[in-house]
Amino acid sequence: VAPAPLQAQAYPSQTVSHADLDLSNEMDVRKLDRRIGRAAKEVCGTAASYDLEGQNEVRRCRAETIARAAAQRDRALTKTDGTAGIALSSR
Repeated sequence: VAPAPLQAQAYPSQTVSHADLDLSNEMDVRKLDRRIGRAAKEVCGTAASYDLEGQNEVRRCRAETIARAAAQRDRALTKTDGTAGIALSSR
């Protein structure tokens, strides 16, 4: 019997739209940053207050997710990617 092929693990993801923002305006850039932060919270989930290891993993996930989104954010600010959204994934 052959082993079953490994299936790609699907991680939560979300696209953060910035089509309605003027990214030359500092207030709108802050709105985009808040949207990215909220999206990272959503895709990384939460851990119970008594689960310190889980809480650390959630914090790590959020930081890594925001860091991965940073390049897309920077391209959006310089308008070099032509998209109106930033894709976030927990992995």
